[in-house]
Amino acid sequence: MPRLKIPLKLQEELKTNQPKINSFFNVVTPPSNSTSQSKKVETDKPSPNTSKKKILEDEDDEVLADLKSTSPTSNNTNVTNSGRTRVIKYDISKITAKGSSDESEYDSEEERKKKTTTSSTSKKVLGKKRKKDDSDYESDGDDEKYRLEEETYQKHKSVDVDISMSDNDDEEKEDQDMNDILSIKQDSISIMDNVDVNGEMVSYGITGRVLLPQGTPTFQRDLKSGKKLMKSFDTLQKLREANNAKSAQVFEEGMEQQSDSEDDKKKKKPTAASAKSKGKVTYTPLEQQYMQLKKDNPDTLLMIECGYKFVFFGEDAEVANKVLNIYSYVKKNFLNASIPIQRLSFHLRRLVMAGYKVGVVEQTETAALKAASTSKSKPFERKLSRVYTSSTFIDDQIEDSLDGTIQDCSSNYMISFYEEPIFKSGVDSGESVISFVAVSVKTGEILYDTFKDDLMRNQLSTLLTHLKPNEILMPPTQDVSQKDTSPDTTKTSTTKSKTTVKPLMSELTKKYLKLYYKENSVRVQTMNELLFDYDRALLDLMEFFGDEQESKYQEIKKKLQNGELVCLGVLMQYLKQFIQFSQIFEVLENFKSFKETSHLIMPHSTLVNLEILQNESDKSERGSLFWVMNKTKTHSGKRLFYNWICKPLSHQDAIVSRQEAVDDILRHLKCNSKAYQHIQKLFKSSIPDLQKNLSRIYYRSQCTPKEFVGTLEAFKRVVESFNLIIQEPDSFKSALLQSQIFNPKDNENLMERIKQHLGSLNLEQANEYSTISCEKSRLWKDPNKYPKLLETINQVDQVKEALNGHLKKIRKDLSKPTLEYVHMPKLNYEYLIELPLSFKSIPKDWEKVGNSTTKVARYQSPFIKEQLKLLGQGKETLQIQSQEAWLNFLTEFTNDYVLFSKFIQRLAILDCLVSLGQMSATDGYCKPQFTTEPQISIVAGRHPIVEQLLQEGSYQPNSIELTALQKVQILTGPNMGGKSSFIRQTSLIVIMAQMGCYVPAQSCKLSVVDGIYTRMGAHDEIAKGSSTFFVELQETSEILRKATPRSLVILDELGRGTSTHDGVAIAYSTLKYITEKLKCFCLFVTHYPSIAQLENEYPQMVSNYHMSFIERKEKLTDDIEISRVVFLYQTVKGAATNSYGLNVATLSGIPKPVLIQATLKSNELKQTIQSRNQSNSDNNASEKSNEIIENLKKLLLNKNNNNLLVKLKELQIKI
Repeated sequence: MPRLKIPLKLQEELKTNQPKINSFFNVVTPPSNSTSQSKKVETDKPSPNTSKKKILEDEDDEVLADLKSTSPTSNNTNVTNSGRTRVIKYDISKITAKGSSDESEYDSEEERKKKTTTSSTSKKVLGKKRKKDDSDYESDGDDEKYRLEEETYQKHKSVDVDISMSDNDDEEKEDQDMNDILSIKQDSISIMDNVDVNGEMVSYGITGRVLLPQGTPTFQRDLKSGKKLMKSFDTLQKLREANNAKSAQVFEEGMEQQSDSEDDKKKKKPTAASAKSKGKVTYTPLEQQYMQLKKDNPDTLLMIECGYKFVFFGEDAEVANKVLNIYSYVKKNFLNASIPIQRLSFHLRRLVMAGYKVGVVEQTETAALKAASTSKSKPFERKLSRVYTSSTFIDDQIEDSLDGTIQDCSSNYMISFYEEPIFKSGVDSGESVISFVAVSVKTGEILYDTFKDDLMRNQLSTLLTHLKPNEILMPPTQDVSQKDTSPDTTKTSTTKSKTTVKPLMSELTKKYLKLYYKENSVRVQTMNELLFDYDRALLDLMEFFGDEQESKYQEIKKKLQNGELVCLGVLMQYLKQFIQFSQIFEVLENFKSFKETSHLIMPHSTLVNLEILQNESDKSERGSLFWVMNKTKTHSGKRLFYNWICKPLSHQDAIVSRQEAVDDILRHLKCNSKAYQHIQKLFKSSIPDLQKNLSRIYYRSQCTPKEFVGTLEAFKRVVESFNLIIQEPDSFKSALLQSQIFNPKDNENLMERIKQHLGSLNLEQANEYSTISCEKSRLWKDPNKYPKLLETINQVDQVKEALNGHLKKIRKDLSKPTLEYVHMPKLNYEYLIELPLSFKSIPKDWEKVGNSTTKVARYQSPFIKEQLKLLGQGKETLQIQSQEAWLNFLTEFTNDYVLFSKFIQRLAILDCLVSLGQMSATDGYCKPQFTTEPQISIVAGRHPIVEQLLQEGSYQPNSIELTALQKVQILTGPNMGGKSSFIRQTSLIVIMAQMGCYVPAQSCKLSVVDGIYTRMGAHDEIAKGSSTFFVELQETSEILRKATPRSLVILDELGRGTSTHDGVAIAYSTLKYITEKLKCFCLFVTHYPSIAQLENEYPQMVSNYHMSFIERKEKLTDDIEISRVVFLYQTVKGAATNSYGLNVATLSGIPKPVLIQATLKSNELKQTIQSRNQSNSDNNASEKSNEIIENLKKLLLNKNNNNLLVKLKELQIKI
């Protein structure tokens, strides 16, 4: 067995003082190895290295017990120099176990056994009182004392203690050991100095100053007692050092490696799981539960219910510490952090919004039922009950504010993509056919579509802008150099020996999606590549629907294309992890096609350039068209209005029908009719997010009775308001309002179902059940509906009656007729008997419960305690059965899910129409007229957004006239003259008109436009590898491919990103192509004067306009003038000859020397161009004169000169 290494300095000290020690203990030192036999001893005072730890761990209990066995009792003893034994009795009644029953789960099985053994031993001492007289020092017989000492010594000789030092021990630890032993040596030497103070024997021993009673006989020291004492101290020191060596390794092992950077190591807290890296780690039952749950859900952050709190373990605790800013600490083998149960929703929201996938693990059994079960010694059963991400979190009890940002009304889509590349001549063209399915757990919508996309993924960009998904399911990155072993992969081989596997998603699509989710903080979930297979998707669908719902499977298969079915299969497999949300696919009415042909097409660039959803400056809602037009009052209405503004109508009949409904509402609004007053009263009332609440009811798991009743009462209030509106004599007359919203038959059916569901419940009790885990036994009016629940209720009532009968008996026995039970719910005490402290006739078998006051004490009889156990078991059984009955009740309600969902849609449509009506009531707005003849004719139109931001009457109106023949308008003029505002204004008026709203103009007449395409501004896309000019031409290319004769195209300063010659050439060719080929409506803004010449080539198709201004000269120096411009912001016929860029330079504060030099250079360039044009003009005139002379000569030489005069006149006309 290895021995403790003693430092050389200490060996020298021991050698010097050895004679003194030997003389005290009467030890005869052998002539040899006297130094080598020196042993380390230590006082009872712990060393600094162990001050924060227990002196001995549980494994040392056996040796300590042997050391304490020198007394016949089990109490600790100290042997004095007089041979007497001092008995030290500890009052362990003050030592209480910490934590609840849940805390005991943190202990390992061995530790819990030791605690049980220790507690049983302690009970023997408990209740004994300490003697305070001379009998406190009991004398043992000499023979018995020596026998016990000899047995202890022999046993200690055989103690096998591993005292090998750790490799990390350094000189500092050796010096500390030396100081400890030297201090022991000095204390040992001082034992010899016994003096008689006032006739009393005084001993200065290891434990301090001890006064012995008078008459205590002296005792001669001997070899055996000295060796015994030295051996005891040596053994204790070995045990302490062995324990310290183990404790020093506690922080060397972790569940996984931490970051290698030194900064991270300083910041990270040590985990207790790093303990015992060289030995076997013992995990507690709770830790074992956590490890199994983490193994099953490796990508999920787990919140585990433990009693009154939710606990995070390991790396999850580290995440909680950073995200939630809560305290984390080492406990047993893992880093821990915890939150109260009451704050679950708040902290859950923060973790989910930070992008984490969070799972809630709940206890599935209660303390009372566990105490009565056969598994009461095992940990509580727990299981993963809920999983959330940002797209599935609908358990938030905080209602979204309607005055918040656009995200407040978003549907939180989760989307999956499937891509098939397009090959041309065996080569990947970069184009793809992309399929997608998007699911909104919040609203129940399931959108699907398949589209062909170009090289730049413009269609994909538009889709993401419309949907704004919160989570994207991506296939894994696949190595394209793998061999093709799958039968359904597409092979493209360059040699016979090599094949490539078709990637599940092209690099172009992945690159764009990566850019999107980084810019918008979207969560990305990587799915198994095996799920992106058509056959696998069909099998998953068949398994999901089963034989009972075969018809639903066939209908979905018929409705969706192959790629869409693959996406649906991926979503189904993913939502299975979320336990309660996958059933949303069972509602076929939720499936809706996302088709661009049914509405006005506005690609991503249009939504951004026209500031439809957010402004371009700070990306907020203020300053956008949505901010101006949205006046909705409900959550579902706001979501629908967001969809309307992104997808205006593109069919004239639908537009006219909506206009009629807006006119009807506007008529009632202006006269403030009773029907309109009912609508206003309805929207002013507190209407919850019915769509989200209906989904929570459908998913069942987190819906409370109070929430259910509140939701149905809100439905009832809306239906009653609709009925009041219908009953008004001058109600709404439009076909849209009567057929889709105020339909008496639909209202009657819904009201009947609402009354039936609410009629089954005790509404007063339901409003008190505001938590998920509450006991709901009194919820139903007819308890016979659930027999098992009724039986348990009767059993609980019987126990309560027995307790009441027992109270009557107590009153009689104690002669206290007014005695009542006392309940203390905050301390979990009930059925207490409260009596004054002066009351003496208390039965002996009664147990005092709780803390007594200065006046009263509280008791429970054995009968009460027995009945309370039965009562606790009954209540918890009641809670479980009532929850099962509640879930069955909600399952019955889900049969009416479609009925209630359609009614929410009706309410949302009404909210949007009222919003359009209120917008149309604005002063200066007119009703647009739609014609079948292609035209856009706007008189005195205004910019709806700028007009709201500026003061009233400060915006200058403008008119525009585009006809079936003259569809192209070229707009020139000075910088800052208002050209961009004018073309934006025209586009926004078209959008508002096709939404069915009135527009800010004096009059408006137009045909239906099928798409608005814009190319405005200048920006690059570095992440995509696209320069500013490339982005400019890319957007132009998309416009030229997709625009039709019914489209409106906006081109702002095309060609400015390159040289003047190339820019002019591109702009000229593009506009000519639009004029000749596309023949669509086009507003073309340019600073190139030569572009205006297209009006001469196509005088009936192209027109020139410019923004009017007043020019005046201002002297920079005595001989240099600069043009200053006063903007009039009015469109005027004709082209402008100058852009007056130097005027803007002056307004922007460019230094005067720079302006002077720029003016000189500008004048020089103008003169050069004018000289060149004049020279070209002279050359053309000379050539024309020579042509005339030659023609005259030919005429004169002609023999037939009769018509010479006529020919000259024709020639002159020609000239």
